[in-house]
Amino acid sequence: MARYGTPGTSELAKTLEPYVPHYDAILMSNHGVVTYGDTIEHAYMKMETVEHFAQIALVTHLLGRQQPLSGVEIEKLLSARTKYFSGKMAASMPLAMARPPEKVS
Repeated sequence: MARYGTPGTSELAKTLEPYVPHYDAILMSNHGVVTYGDTIEHAYMKMETVEHFAQIALVTHLLGRQQPLSGVEIEKLLSARTKYFSGKMAASMPLAMARPPEKVS
């Protein structure tokens, strides 16, 4: 999740900057989500994927039935992703969800 930045300002853009090289969908604190791709259709489908995942995550949370995938299961998904998309994804899918370091102005 990117830090909050005032809408319509360079402050907001700067909060996204450290994430852009590593992600193709970014949740912006107190704003929403931004996605991007090599075409408008790819960016749109990434947004649809984020929305779909959010619905699933909400329902499993409400039902108390979350079952996070193990590292091995995630590695299998990454391998399949590379196979199906020939490794031509816009951004990697990180295993660790660590925040990039905050820039000091």
